[in-house]
Amino acid sequence: MPTTLLAESLPGVAAFEVSADGEIRSWNSGAQEITGYPPEEAIGEPLSLLFTRQDVACGKDRAGLDAACASGQYEGDERLARKDGSVVHCQTRIALIRDAGGCPAGMLWTARDISNALRLEELESGSRRVQSFLAILAHELRNPLAPIRNAVDVITLTPSVDVRIQRCAAIIDRQFHQLERLVNDLLDVGRVTAGKLKVELTPTAYSDVVTASIESIRPVLEAAGQQLVVSLPPKSPHVSAYAARLEQVLVNLLSNATKYTPRGGTVTVHVVVEDGSVVTTVSDTGHGMVPAALDRIFNLFSQESEGISRGGLGIGLALARAVVEAHGGAIQADSPGPGKGSTFTVILPQVVSCGEPAGHVDADTGRRRRVLILDDNTDSANSMAELLNLLGHEARAAYTGSQALELAAEFQPDCALLALEMPDMSGVEVLDALQATPVGRSMQFFALGRGTADDVRRSQEAGFHFHLVKPLSIEALRRALSAPASRPIQEGVRQPER
Repeated sequence: MPTTLLAESLPGVAAFEVSADGEIRSWNSGAQEITGYPPEEAIGEPLSLLFTRQDVACGKDRAGLDAACASGQYEGDERLARKDGSVVHCQTRIALIRDAGGCPAGMLWTARDISNALRLEELESGSRRVQSFLAILAHELRNPLAPIRNAVDVITLTPSVDVRIQRCAAIIDRQFHQLERLVNDLLDVGRVTAGKLKVELTPTAYSDVVTASIESIRPVLEAAGQQLVVSLPPKSPHVSAYAARLEQVLVNLLSNATKYTPRGGTVTVHVVVEDGSVVTTVSDTGHGMVPAALDRIFNLFSQESEGISRGGLGIGLALARAVVEAHGGAIQADSPGPGKGSTFTVILPQVVSCGEPAGHVDADTGRRRRVLILDDNTDSANSMAELLNLLGHEARAAYTGSQALELAAEFQPDCALLALEMPDMSGVEVLDALQATPVGRSMQFFALGRGTADDVRRSQEAGFHFHLVKPLSIEALRRALSAPASRPIQEGVRQPER
């Protein structure tokens, strides 16, 4: 019969005829493939054979048939019970078959296995939820980092503090920087997995990037009792780079080197220019790696040598590769074997210098500023005010937008640090309100927020002079406060995109 020929021409699709009361009349090879039942075990049986007992009790085996009888066709998703007891998700279609006189003669029932498609959709949905969760988690973790950093800076800059407290502050500072790197790595995971990691490239003196990376990790190396050997070219080569991102790469490599090198070992940074490329090697005298691990370690969440693991998320090297490749470069790992140390090599294209990097501002100009701070995180606002007062400025803190407007009228500040995200009035709304007042017309405004391109663009469009990223370093704060009041929003204090 024609329906039989049609059924056999649809490989991988269950296609068979059933009567109006649900008895199976034919059975094709696709039906056997999907359900596991051979023709002799299916033909003559009720359609309920293909449904779980729970679904039969709910009448789901008849729902499609009744709908097809009423309207001539039916389409939906069904859970079908296989012969081995497992359940397969299928997209089903039922079409009413009529005889020559137009009377219902039966139905053509087809099913296509969509289990793999559903699993893939669930995995993608789960991946999106994980990325969203990590972004929220990392953002929430950044909030307490700001007051911790401010408090440590206050302790460090206070000369009368007991030596033991100074030592404890140094420990907190080192652990703070480690936590900050982990949080920043978490924020970048979603961009790497989605292929959306962005870099804004400008000609950059590469030696400055290397030096900044070394100074960032130096306290950790000193605490580990390790020797640092650095070799740089006499004149700095230039690369087309997003300096903060490259610094992130080198800090990750140096952090790994010190993490897996025993006390008393050596970490070496060597930079040379070869055939139009800037080649950086970061070597250590640590635990080394087996050959099979040399490519695998650049995979996301991959960690080697679990027996000697010293923490980390297995993210840093995957991020390093993504950043280096976004700069048109390459990164590779080498090791003679376990116990013989490791070497990571970063190769970047050299570019011709276009003069000294723009945007440099002296850290201190001797100017005493009157600073209004707005942040709904009271610890962050208060510790920032304390730090600024210790640096010789006069600072007052407000915790709501309306409170900031009242304080500005009384305090008469010449600059304001405004958190963008606030529960009552946003930093942008407070900026607009202040600029409409006599005191606000001559003020300098600094946005406190995340380092995303959207946040920076939002600050620029609103009229902020600087965009500062939490947790704010004392160097970035000094640069902002020492800049001329007429200077437009500065990219120089942007940290890596978060």
